[in-house]
Amino acid sequence: MLRRPLLGLLALGLSTGCATAQLERDIKVIRDELDSLRADYKRQSRDVEFLTARVLTMNAQKQQIVQQSVRAHESTWKTPARTRGPEQVPPATTSPAVSAQPPAKVEPEEPELPPIVLTMADLDNADSRRLPVHPVPAAPDFGLAAATVPETPESQRAFGQALDFYADGKLVEAIQSFRTYLVAYPNSQKRFDVYFWLGETLLELNQLDEAILSFQRVIQNPKLSTRVPDALYKAGLCHRRSKREETAQELFRRVVDDYPSSAVSSLARTQLTRGEL
Repeated sequence: MLRRPLLGLLALGLSTGCATAQLERDIKVIRDELDSLRADYKRQSRDVEFLTARVLTMNAQKQQIVQQSVRAHESTWKTPARTRGPEQVPPATTSPAVSAQPPAKVEPEEPELPPIVLTMADLDNADSRRLPVHPVPAAPDFGLAAATVPETPESQRAFGQALDFYADGKLVEAIQSFRTYLVAYPNSQKRFDVYFWLGETLLELNQLDEAILSFQRVIQNPKLSTRVPDALYKAGLCHRRSKREETAQELFRRVVDDYPSSAVSSLARTQLTRGEL
């Protein structure tokens, strides 16, 4: 008589455990997306500021050119050419001491231009020389490569600080913080997210080979990371920039074939079409 209630409780416990595990996975995916959106929002806000400053600068330059043109036109009308009648005889010589001096040219005041905020595209070539190339630190492996350690408040703060550096455009500081995190928390649950963002930052600085190594860490662990399609797509971009078109096409095709419902699937399909042109 007691078997049925016990079996029912066991089945309820199993179903509850499965549902809880699924919820935890869904929560992790949502948190990862929130991290990405937060960083992308900060980056896009900086780009808007940059474009606004550029528009203001170009408008000021345009206004300056118009003012100079108007002044030149007015000076032409105010000083008409002197005509000489048939009875006029040109003077033989004119003493330099009494010769008329030309009016001093007045330089127009230049408008004060707003400062220009550089975007990551402007930093591709400039900041790449500031950053020494170091190999991505490998996580120590004691036969427990698949083991994960829950996040701690310290590791969460370290990850958040590194991500803030990236979002604020402080790429050198971001790379140093991501690498420090990987050394301090080699088996953290977020280590593959850190590898992804490290690769993203290296890609921004055109450190393509180092970025590929970092993305490869994510790609090799599809069961432990939700960033695999994003890492495949970004690695494809790195190979395309490095003129390795066949490898880039293969990675884009993997995104389309293996992860058709991912956010980067349409982007990868566009890259495939662009490569066929």
